[in-house]
Amino acid sequence: MASIRLPRANDSLFSLADDAVDGAVQYEATLPLKQNTSSAISGDLQMARQKQVLFKAAETLLSNAHDALQIADSNAKAFLAKFKKAMTGAMGDQWRAEYGEAGFAQGSLQMPGTQDDRFAMAYKIPKFLMDHPECEDARMTVQVTTAQAQTIYDVLDTARAAVNLKETAAGEAMNVRDVAVVALRKRLTGLIAELEQTIAEDSPIWYAFGLNAPADPSTPGVPLSGPTLTPGAAGTAYSVWGIGRRSDYYHVWLQIMGTDAAPVRVATVTDRAFTFTGLPSGATVKVSISGVNEAGEGPQTAQAEIVVP
Repeated sequence: MASIRLPRANDSLFSLADDAVDGAVQYEATLPLKQNTSSAISGDLQMARQKQVLFKAAETLLSNAHDALQIADSNAKAFLAKFKKAMTGAMGDQWRAEYGEAGFAQGSLQMPGTQDDRFAMAYKIPKFLMDHPECEDARMTVQVTTAQAQTIYDVLDTARAAVNLKETAAGEAMNVRDVAVVALRKRLTGLIAELEQTIAEDSPIWYAFGLNAPADPSTPGVPLSGPTLTPGAAGTAYSVWGIGRRSDYYHVWLQIMGTDAAPVRVATVTDRAFTFTGLPSGATVKVSISGVNEAGEGPQTAQAEIVVP
């Protein structure tokens, strides 16, 4: 007997909800559906998708903020190296008490190894250079000046603050998205419960809602369509195949004729596509696909065949 499990991935959950809406449109009047109607499912789906879009936008802004921080930190690291060279050139490369004012640890001239430590040192350098102007080097190729030190610190400070703000915004957007996804999961769970009270365990109507029939076996069915093979560059072939009911992921099987006595599993993927590379040009290869879930592996598709370019 197959368990009716909702997909873990949000995109797969949304696709299932789309199927559920279609099934409800077709059958809600004749079954009938009382609570989990097409409009109810569609409303929860639209809300979840909207919040997902907003979360992804917040993720993008956070990624951009991290990129800007990486650049600011890289510039600070380069500036600190030039600052140390200018400082020791003016004061010598043996430890002096003044070096502690610039953020160096007692008795050490080791450069900071983390962003936090570079930020702490960058904060101290503008005042150090004001107090010790002999350590400035205003040449265009160096630019170790009080003004430049302040700019380096300000940019790094702004970038760090931006990351903190975007992390907060992304976290809040994720929480809102998760609430909407939970509501959609609850809606689909309610739909399953309603269907269980309305239709038989082996009814094909389950499939109209994108769901497994409870009477189905627990392991995946054979993918609805076998692999389609398309030649690419030399030694390359592309493969796509149909969805496999109850499949969480897929095994990709390859048989090189004249080399392999039987199909060999070469990959495990969650997408329904795979690119073969490094195949022997001119060889005939056969490809088949099997679905897999927690209960085990389903049957392989019929083999598709191609001559490798």
